[in-house]
Amino acid sequence: MGHAWLLAKRLLNCCPPDMRQCGFVSADGALENTAVLDAVLGDCRKKARGLPDGFINYLALIYNTVHTSLAVNGENTNLVRVGCGVRQEDPLSPIFFNMAMDLILASLPQGIGYGVEGEKIAALTYADDLVLLAGSKVEMQEPIDSVVEIGEILGLRVNSRKSSVLLMVPDGERKKHHYLAERVYSVRRSKLQQVACVALPRRKL
Repeated sequence: MGHAWLLAKRLLNCCPPDMRQCGFVSADGALENTAVLDAVLGDCRKKARGLPDGFINYLALIYNTVHTSLAVNGENTNLVRVGCGVRQEDPLSPIFFNMAMDLILASLPQGIGYGVEGEKIAALTYADDLVLLAGSKVEMQEPIDSVVEIGEILGLRVNSRKSSVLLMVPDGERKKHHYLAERVYSVRRSKLQQVACVALPRRKL
């Protein structure tokens, strides 16, 4: 055993692992990786698509100092600080929101989606409305968790009360779909409600 330890030490000196690898080394790898990841995520929130720091700081100053007032019975109220939400009629806000959504969409797990003509569609989005797609009921929870996690880092939260799941299984013999409800999906610990489609009677022309 003594020879093995000596050889291992010499081999490690000759072939040190990549700095990103914290496993099988003499260090608290989990703690170190967690600290590095936290620093990276914090830095990512300060930077956007390679924009200069000065430009980012200027935009942050604009948004951190914005105030508004309300007209009540013909009189304006005192100034109220606007702390969250997308500002109405502001040309910058939609761009910032889309940049945040881009990060969420980019974080979706690879290989999960609904296959159409050889391609997998993972998500559809319109403003803050997001539809996630998966080819099987087993895969669906993973992209949900990804959206929740990255969204919270960016300051966006998924409202479980306004979210729902539609689970369909095609039946080729009967040429119809079955709507299942036996699998539970959740946002953190809040269960998502499941909905079923109702076929409407065809109108006679």
